[in-house]
Amino acid sequence: MLLLLAAQLLQPGTIIDRDIKTGDSHKYELALQQGQYLHCTAFQQNIDLALLLDNPKNETVTALNRLWWEGAEDLPWLAESTGTYTISVDGKQSNGPASYKLACQVRQPAELDKTRARAYHSAWREGLHWNGRQDAESRKKALAAYETALPLWRQLNDASWEAWTLSQAALIYDDIGDIAKAIDFWSQAVTLRRKIPIERYGLAISLNSLGTTLNDIGENERALPLLEEAIEIRKAIGDRRGEGIVRGNLGLVYFRLNEYDKALELYQSALEIRRAVKDRLGESTSLITTGNVYLARGEIQRALDTHIQALKIREELKNLNGQADAHGAIGTVYLTSGDYLRAAGHWQRAAALYTQTGAKLAIASANHNLGRIALANGDNTRAKSLFEDALTVRRAGGNRLGASATLAALCETALARSDVPNAIGHAREGLAIAREIKSRAGIGSNLQCLAQAELRASNTGTARQLLNEALDTFRTIGAPDEQSRVLALLAASTNNLADALTLIEQSAKIAGAMRGAVASSNLRAAFRAARADRIDLHTEILMRLHAQYPKQDYAARAFNLTERWRARSLVEMMGEARAELRQDLTPEQSDREEKLIGAIASAQRVLFRPNLPEARRKQIEQQLTAAEHEFELFQIELRRAGNRYAAGQYTPASDVRTIQEQLSANTALIEFAVAEKQSYAWVVTPAGIKSAELPGRAAIESRIDAFRKLAARPGNTLTASAALTRIDAEASAIYRDLLAPLEPALKSVTQLTIVPDGILAYLPFEALPTPKGRLVERFRVAYAPSASALNALKQRNRKPPPRSLLAFADPAYGNPPALVAERGFDFTRLPQTRAEVAAIRTLFPVSKVFVGAEADEHALKSADLENFQYLHIAAHGYFDEQHPARSGVVLTPGQDDDGVLQAHEVMRLRLNADLVTLSACQTGLGKLLAGEGVLSLSRAFFYAGAQSTVVSLWNVNDAATAQLMKSFYTNLTRGLPRDEALRQAKLAMLKSTAWRHPYFWAPFIFTGNPY
Repeated sequence: MLLLLAAQLLQPGTIIDRDIKTGDSHKYELALQQGQYLHCTAFQQNIDLALLLDNPKNETVTALNRLWWEGAEDLPWLAESTGTYTISVDGKQSNGPASYKLACQVRQPAELDKTRARAYHSAWREGLHWNGRQDAESRKKALAAYETALPLWRQLNDASWEAWTLSQAALIYDDIGDIAKAIDFWSQAVTLRRKIPIERYGLAISLNSLGTTLNDIGENERALPLLEEAIEIRKAIGDRRGEGIVRGNLGLVYFRLNEYDKALELYQSALEIRRAVKDRLGESTSLITTGNVYLARGEIQRALDTHIQALKIREELKNLNGQADAHGAIGTVYLTSGDYLRAAGHWQRAAALYTQTGAKLAIASANHNLGRIALANGDNTRAKSLFEDALTVRRAGGNRLGASATLAALCETALARSDVPNAIGHAREGLAIAREIKSRAGIGSNLQCLAQAELRASNTGTARQLLNEALDTFRTIGAPDEQSRVLALLAASTNNLADALTLIEQSAKIAGAMRGAVASSNLRAAFRAARADRIDLHTEILMRLHAQYPKQDYAARAFNLTERWRARSLVEMMGEARAELRQDLTPEQSDREEKLIGAIASAQRVLFRPNLPEARRKQIEQQLTAAEHEFELFQIELRRAGNRYAAGQYTPASDVRTIQEQLSANTALIEFAVAEKQSYAWVVTPAGIKSAELPGRAAIESRIDAFRKLAARPGNTLTASAALTRIDAEASAIYRDLLAPLEPALKSVTQLTIVPDGILAYLPFEALPTPKGRLVERFRVAYAPSASALNALKQRNRKPPPRSLLAFADPAYGNPPALVAERGFDFTRLPQTRAEVAAIRTLFPVSKVFVGAEADEHALKSADLENFQYLHIAAHGYFDEQHPARSGVVLTPGQDDDGVLQAHEVMRLRLNADLVTLSACQTGLGKLLAGEGVLSLSRAFFYAGAQSTVVSLWNVNDAATAQLMKSFYTNLTRGLPRDEALRQAKLAMLKSTAWRHPYFWAPFIFTGNPY
């Protein structure tokens, strides 16, 4: 707060020499006639001053604060009316004992006086006014004002104002992508300010700006001495805030030189300074740059956490370009990790903000990264278009560093389109630029893609030389993910399997270390899926070695590799659950958790409203995504704090020997690995392990799609025989592809546990016909996300629940959630489910059942779930393809609940159930992630404490389901294992003329622990 002192009459020509403190405001009055020229000059010493001019109506007509700490603030003005004007000298921030000298001249204006007033009006009042806004039109107006003022300052021979105006114009040229003009203007400003000894602060600003821009275009060697000089000036004048800024920018030079340790040292020192001087915007900048180093070093989780802190600050400050930068940084982390949906969301948001501010080079950066996302998603046409747009802007703006990166991306896009000549051309051009500007990251990226193009051209020797050079480059700069990728490419390019195995093991070790540092289970799953090709190659090399040396342990090693990478997220999540997650929360943590959960629920309720305007829907979607992510970060914070909420004891990955020890006689575990070129299956029995080669992904997926379309289509008794003939033809082909090669290992087996992969998770294997009858007639069949997950379920410490059955059926759908209804779901009542649970209830004397309006979400959440052995939910299911965590079971909507029990809500339940049965449509579906199984409701219930689940793979008939479920639970009361109880229920359906079609019995699958 300024300390207001009484106004003092000022005589023109008098020199005022006074001390001043931060917060002081000295006021001076003088009389002016309309048209007179006023020129006040304040020489500031160790303080940042502002000069304010009030007209006779006590209206502030201008406020000048051009310089900091030193130099002369000079304010020229032509009086617009006659009367008493007030000059205020405000002390903004001192740097020790401070003083100023003020002198004002009043006269009839000469032409040069009028010129100075016009120059001031254009440069300060118009230029700075518009520059204070961040939209493209305002920037254009500000630039025009500065261009108008520049020749006037030159005419006046005022180097100080000319240098300031050049610097302001350069900032805008930089923002709009005219880098050559920006560098020219900043260079002129530096030259001018070197001639003004008293403006060391301004010189430091110009040196910093020029150095930063040169660094942006890859001119690192020119940038370094400029920034180092700027730091020395800042330190000499005691400008801590400015020192923090330049330290951060110098760190960026070292970052782009790929000297990450040096960059991190500078970034962290800048962060400390900025926090000390309470520079919030600068703090957020340091957080982003620090996060970029973490990401470059492969520390994905640390990068994400740091970038999100930066975004929060920039949202508080309402800084548009800053928010865009933070969204882009977060988007890049998700892109690196393989979460392309979230990556696209953040980069689209960044692009929209950059477009609003007219930042052309930043828009090009957004397009480049959106192109990378499109390429990762297989949309090569869109990727090519985005990269070409980005390259055009980067070339026009002189951003050679960015151009080199985009040329490498265009090389990859050309390879995806099988356009080898263009791929080679793009990579060679990008490599030449990268070498010229000494960008080692650019050199490595272009070498890597050029090598892949040479491999396509069958130039293996040349390709391997390029790959080894790329590997050396990435090792020098410490880029782990790039090293892992190049090692995999080297492994794929050699015919020596022993060498290939060594290389791919090195690749896997690096990737495994990166993934192990990721705290978020969702991010770990995405990371693994994005690198599935490397794991597939590792498996292929081991299996090729097995084919050459069948008596060695290569098949077992391949199985162990697949198991080690598969479904680890679920195993880790169950470990967390076993640690009794929420018991150790402090009151503050519990309160924060409730607020975050409330924010998610609140956004969901709005999204479920009917007739929600599209603009409003998008806004709420963004809020929901942000709330979900903040909740995930909260869980990560707890995990890092080391309490039991976070320190789940994870079951180690099961290997062949461990599985063999756990298998009883006549049992087998079949694990699949579906890959692009070649798929594999392993059968583990107490006697050993057998393996088989299977067709590639495309062939398997086409057969399963065809089978599902036929099996999920209801028939009638008149067409049943013909329908079964068609279904069995498709199913027999699937059997020949997937199971026939395994038959020699299944001769004495009666019980199967199947670990599917990819689309196999959507196949009910029991329906497949074999030479000895359908699989369901030959074996007890259970499914598992992985052997490790099954082992984790079996090792849970549990007490038998005292009560038997908790059931929910026939929810009242008088007013179904709008968003769910819009997806085309049929929300007719399910009256057969009443009979279903009524029949089941008679089997369990200690039970509790909710039907109709009582079967609501609140009733389920508030039930004492840990006391029930069986949880049975007979209702419609809802599957969100893009956001599996939002999928759920649709119950009766309540006053405070949307009625959809979603996966993220399921995970907060505390279950102790032997079995959760979701007698609903498509509850077994989920998002397929390579190596992670299906991210679905089953995973959520396992996390919450269930031992096993029964879910459906397609829309089911409620009458048939009622029959199946009654038989299933009857079998459970007879003491049958859970998988066998379901099998016997299915066999009974098969014997029925009315229900023998797979549509009625096949979709329900048992997953988890059968005992």
